[in-house]
Amino acid sequence: AVRSDDLAPTSSAVAWSQRLDRQLRSGDPQQVRTALAAAAARGAEFVVVRDPGDVLRVAGDLVAEHGSTGDGRTALRLQRPGSPVALLGPDLARKARSEPAPDPRDRPLEVPADLPNVSVWVSDGGAGRALVLATENEPGWRAWVDGREAPLATAWGNQLAVPLPQRASEVRIGYTEAPRTALLVLQAAVVLFTAVAALPLRGRATGRR
Repeated sequence: AVRSDDLAPTSSAVAWSQRLDRQLRSGDPQQVRTALAAAAARGAEFVVVRDPGDVLRVAGDLVAEHGSTGDGRTALRLQRPGSPVALLGPDLARKARSEPAPDPRDRPLEVPADLPNVSVWVSDGGAGRALVLATENEPGWRAWVDGREAPLATAWGNQLAVPLPQRASEVRIGYTEAPRTALLVLQAAVVLFTAVAALPLRGRATGRR
């Protein structure tokens, strides 16, 4: 099992998890749905909450109950789990660079690849598109397009993005600090689990419901 104290999340990952926490507890349909879409973009498949009532009430078709954990918490399956690597077209890539989280209606193209070592061939496409990875953009990541090192960018807050040329290209992405690679791949999911599992029971805290 992986525990949250085994990891040293980056400051941006901590800020992201805190924002997710606030959004999931807000009871506001748009904020809750945005938080779930952000979790999917980070590659999460499940969230675990103490009281699923408010989340289920406003999440619509984004989650479904998936049973209970041993301590009585409820596991919710994300109905649109994100791929570790996604291809964003020009319009969506521009949105991703300026917005802190994906819109629940966004539909990036899933790319069959796994972190941390990515090697894919992309066909030609519009100017401004990008590959987005379900991990933080931090020192140690490098990308090559057709054998030449390529600049990195960020998307949806601080997720790693690689801008792509219009021509068909071979893209390779890797992390240069092997001992920390596994932690980076698991980081978002573990921080997400820790933040959501610690949510208080809103009904008891406020006296409502």
